[in-house]
Amino acid sequence: MRYNDRDVFIMALTLYGEARGLDLEGQTKVAWVIRNRAERRAFVGSSWLGTEGAVAKVCLMPWQFSCWNDGDPNSGRLHTWLDEFDRRGGANMEILPFINLATSVLEGLVEDITNGADHYHTVRAPSWAQSWPPTWAKAYGVVACDTIVDGDGETIADPRGHVFYSSLVKPGEKSASIPS
Repeated sequence: MRYNDRDVFIMALTLYGEARGLDLEGQTKVAWVIRNRAERRAFVGSSWLGTEGAVAKVCLMPWQFSCWNDGDPNSGRLHTWLDEFDRRGGANMEILPFINLATSVLEGLVEDITNGADHYHTVRAPSWAQSWPPTWAKAYGVVACDTIVDGDGETIADPRGHVFYSSLVKPGEKSASIPS
């Protein structure tokens, strides 16, 4: 995959904004969603496919990663850090672990544990949601889900986790073993 320093930095900022509260596995899954989008024509268009800048393009597209949306609590900080990077280069120390993860995923040093996911949402509905899961989720097949084992030994969806979808899979066509 072709990418440049700005792609890595914007991917790292997106991981910080979207996934800093998750464990490394959860952060890795979000990183793979970004990479998978950057490698698909449906997200970047023909002119960007396979080019440097595709990663930044998918991260910064309106309404794709909420941390960049106006009004999101992360947005101001991320835009400030991006402006500083564009002017001077370098990164805030808080971002360094995410730069390392972004680089590892873009280099293919970390396996795609999402089964090709290019969308995700939280298991629990956010307080602002009018319906859950989001309406877009009905169009795609589930390919991965964060799970936990409950007190009875049953595997269930982790209420703190995420459900991952692929736009290349139709609903019900192929599915990871996802608990109801």
